[in-house]
Amino acid sequence: MHAAPCWVSIIAELKFYFVQLAILIVLYVLVSRPSIKNVLLVAGLLFGLYFAIQAFYAFMPGWDNYFDLKTLVASNTEGGYGTADGLNRLSAVETIRGLFMTDPASQLFGLGFGAGTYSQFFAAPLYSAWGEVLHWTWFTDAQLFLETGYVGLICYGLFFIGLGVRGLCTRRGSNGEEAVFMEAGAVMGLFCVLLMFYNCALTVDPGGYLIFLFLAMPLVTSREHRGQKCEKGTAVEY
Repeated sequence: MHAAPCWVSIIAELKFYFVQLAILIVLYVLVSRPSIKNVLLVAGLLFGLYFAIQAFYAFMPGWDNYFDLKTLVASNTEGGYGTADGLNRLSAVETIRGLFMTDPASQLFGLGFGAGTYSQFFAAPLYSAWGEVLHWTWFTDAQLFLETGYVGLICYGLFFIGLGVRGLCTRRGSNGEEAVFMEAGAVMGLFCVLLMFYNCALTVDPGGYLIFLFLAMPLVTSREHRGQKCEKGTAVEY
């Protein structure tokens, strides 16, 4: 089960999966109860992650030592992603601020909804001039910052952080499938913060539907749990 997505990531050059897997291991250690089984599981995951990264280097020699921290930071900050003129993941917001946000008001609240968007029928003037050069629609944080500024970007991120923290909190006292659903929603909420900077999965239809399905799991599960308590005659505070 662990080897299959690693193999797909290797042959598809999907480097982000290995970063996700490392974060998943850390989250699992933080939320799981200490036990011999869990220690062995984490050890196995770490060994599998190391083996998968070495296999990635073997199949993709051009990306040798990519997972060094220095290389990761340089790859996501220097130059553009895809094109020399485009934005990059960790520097996209700062680049947009320097180009278009010249006053404090625009930095705080952006240029307005729709200022950097397009559709098959029309495109905003700013997008017509710069959209296909900078490609801010490739990154959720870049487009959000352009239209809503720091305030909108922070509120958007806090929404997912809040969902993740709530999922972890409601997991306490849960067991079995209920705990799994809580953990899935919590982890997805925290991963959405990463996705804001990684790509545009949060702002496109296929990715959004699947992501919010997972985000809804803690809420649906907790409501079902409260409903079962009510059926048994237990007083529940809403």
